[in-house]
Amino acid sequence: KGFKVLELFDRRNNLLGITEISQMLNYPISTTFRIVSTLEYCGYLRQDLASNKYCLGTQNYKMGLKVNFISELKRISYEYMKELSFEYNEVTHLAVLDNDKVLCIQKISVNRALSATPEEGETNYAHATSAGKCMLAFASGNGAERFLQNNQLIKLTENTIAEKFLFLNELKK
Repeated sequence: KGFKVLELFDRRNNLLGITEISQMLNYPISTTFRIVSTLEYCGYLRQDLASNKYCLGTQNYKMGLKVNFISELKRISYEYMKELSFEYNEVTHLAVLDNDKVLCIQKISVNRALSATPEEGETNYAHATSAGKCMLAFASGNGAERFLQNNQLIKLTENTIAEKFLFLNELKK
């Protein structure tokens, strides 16, 4: 239940109150309060004094740094990403498939007024991102078929492909 609370926090929901958390997870207020209090005590949440709501604490960052393969991927890819970004004047980002979503683990930005790319740590639906489609198109074995068996293709915009047959054709391209 504690992890479910932590998973609620993202860029849109960076401050949440006990009542909001309780409603979002359909937990009783007393249960929510105990979970949030424990997470706060352990450093995974902290209370914002101005709003009395909660946000992620620094312990999450410390735990993230312990994920060795991410640190190694970032270290190895940084110079290549920087070179690509400079050569093409485009944002580059390094992403991995994580539980059938795309997780951005590193980003090199360029000076542009508008950029619609994910931030580091942000996840998105694999079927609705270019990075996710690339990873699924070149997945070993039957990775794309397995993805389609385990996931619903949610239509996020008018351009999102939500039909499995059309999605497979897109991956073939």
